[in-house]
Amino acid sequence: MLCVALQGLVGIVTGAASGLGRATAERFVREGAKVVICDLPKSAGQEVADQLGSDAVFSPVDVRETMFRAWFEMLVNLK
Repeated sequence: MLCVALQGLVGIVTGAASGLGRATAERFVREGAKVVICDLPKSAGQEVADQLGSDAVFSPVDVRETMFRAWFEMLVNLK
């Protein structure tokens, strides 16, 4: 059963190359969302995105970096 609330949305999931982040990304795609897999450049992020298909892309990023935090704050504040 699809979750109507996620259909047509895009989720940004940090730590999505493994564990809880990966499970979250998989669930988002299964429920009809597109997902950006965010994880370290040397992670399995690209493999996860490839496995999830055309509804997932990998964005190598280190969330500890100041540029990422500024980008994310700008994204969250979009209206």
